[in-house]
Amino acid sequence: MTPRSALYQALECTPDELDEALDRLSVALAPAGMTVHRWKDKVSIESSVTTDVASLRKLIRDQSVRRGLMVSEANVLVQAINGTLQERSLGKFDNVALQRFRKAGIIEAGSLEFTPEAKESLLA
Repeated sequence: MTPRSALYQALECTPDELDEALDRLSVALAPAGMTVHRWKDKVSIESSVTTDVASLRKLIRDQSVRRGLMVSEANVLVQAINGTLQERSLGKFDNVALQRFRKAGIIEAGSLEFTPEAKESLLA
């Protein structure tokens, strides 16, 4: 998410002009299934399409493949593989990584175990 103040300063426009531009951008993005998401004083472009769980998991996994693992994600995976993962002792970034893996269907929700699908792919 990008702060609105950074956008209107970079674009050399007023906050009202930025809002108008974001409204136009949201309309232009709609045919592609995207929208401008506004939260507090921040803005991002996100999918406006509700997807089923399998599609959402695939999107999260594909994003990880494109950008590679972050240090926190690698840390959580190593702990999960070694059986030393303890949710209470995770830092903020590691906890975010754990939640991402749960959404991606890699680690069981409410558990610290790999999903059967993830176990199978790790053993292949």
